Amino acid sequence: MAGWGYDVVGALEATPGTEELLAITHRVDRVDAAAVTGLGRRLSTLADGMDDAMRAVGGGGDGVGRAWQGPGADAFTRYTADFAHAGAATGDAARAAQRELTGLGHTLASLRDEVAGHVSDALDAAHSRAGVTGAPSADEVRAVVAGPTARAQAALVRGESEVAACARRLRALTERMTGWSRLRSPDSGVSGASGASSRWADRRQAAADKPVQAARIVGGDDRGSGGDGGSGGDGGSGEASSPGPGGGPPGKVGDWIRQAIAILAEHGVPVDKMDPDDIATIIDHESGGDPDATNGWDSNAAKGTPSVGLMQTIGPTFGAHKLPGHGDIHDPVDNIIAGVRYAIARYGSVSKVPGIQALAHGHGYVGY
Repeated sequence: MAGWGYDVVGALEATPGTEELLAITHRVDRVDAAAVTGLGRRLSTLADGMDDAMRAVGGGGDGVGRAWQGPGADAFTRYTADFAHAGAATGDAARAAQRELTGLGHTLASLRDEVAGHVSDALDAAHSRAGVTGAPSADEVRAVVAGPTARAQAALVRGESEVAACARRLRALTERMTGWSRLRSPDSGVSGASGASSRWADRRQAAADKPVQAARIVGGDDRGSGGDGGSGGDGGSGEASSPGPGGGPPGKVGDWIRQAIAILAEHGVPVDKMDPDDIATIIDHESGGDPDATNGWDSNAAKGTPSVGLMQTIGPTFGAHKLPGHGDIHDPVDNIIAGVRYAIARYGSVSKVPGIQALAHGHGYVGY
C-alpha cells in the first residue's frame, strides 16, 4: 500500500495465517480516491461552463423576443426559456454529482487509511510471536490477527456500502440531466388550428410598433401584407381563419374550450370571466394544445406533482378545482374546467392571469 515505506503486500504474503487480511488489502489497494475526486472537479467545471452557455441562450431568446412579436415569437422565447431551464437543472445535477463524488473520494481515502492501520496492527501482532520458542503456526497467527482483520473487514463493508449508496444517488441525478430530451418542438402550439401568425417588428419604431415582415409558421395562416403579398407557401389566401362559434379558435382546441365554458356556465361561473380567446392563449403557451403534455422536469415534477394537460395543472390544483363528473386530468375538457376555475379563483378572471396581462402590455408570456 502506497506511503508505508515498505512492501505491505509482500509482508502479508510472507506471513502465513494472514490470507484473509491479504485479500482485503488487495481490494483496498486498487481504490483510486484521487481519480474519483478528480472526476467530481471535472463535473464542477462542466456545470460552470453550462451556466455561461445557458445565460447566452437566455439572452439570445430575450433579444429575439424584443424584435419579434406574435405566437411564433412567443413559442421561440418559451422554447429558449425551457432550454435554459433544462440546462440549469442539468448544471445543478452536475454540481450535486460533484459533491457526491467528492464525498465518496474522501470516504475511500479514509477507508485506505483505516485498513492500513488495521494491517499494521495485525503485522505487529504476528511479528510479536517471532521471539517465542518455535515458529508460530498459521493458526496461531490467525488467532492473533483476528481482531485487526475483523476491523479491516468491517471498514471494507462500510466503504462498499457507501459506494453502492453513492451509485444509487448518482443514477437518480442522471435523471435530472435529461431535461433537453423532453423539450417540445420549438414551434409547438404555433402550427395548430389557431391560424395565428407571427410578425417581425422593428423596435427602432417602438412608438408605432408596426409589423415590417410577415413570418410564416408552418401550418399557420399569414396575416397582413408581408413580403410575399400575404400568400402562404401553400397557396393560402393570407386571411386569418375565422374564430369558432362563441369565440376562441377553430378546431379541436376551440371545441374543447367552448364545451368547458358551457359546462362552467351551467355551474354558475360568469361567462364574462371566461374569455375563450384568452383561454386559448393560455393553452397555446402552456401545452401547445397537447392534452397529453406533461412537464416532467420542473420544480412541481421534482415534488411528485408534474403539470399535466392542456392548461398544465398539477394534481392537487386539479383536484381542488375540478367539477363533479369531470375528474380526468387528461381529458381536455375536464382539464380546461379545472384550469379556468383555478384562474378565476386566484386572479378574478382568465383575462387577469399574469401571462395574459403581460402579453396585453407587450411583454412575454409568464406562467400562471
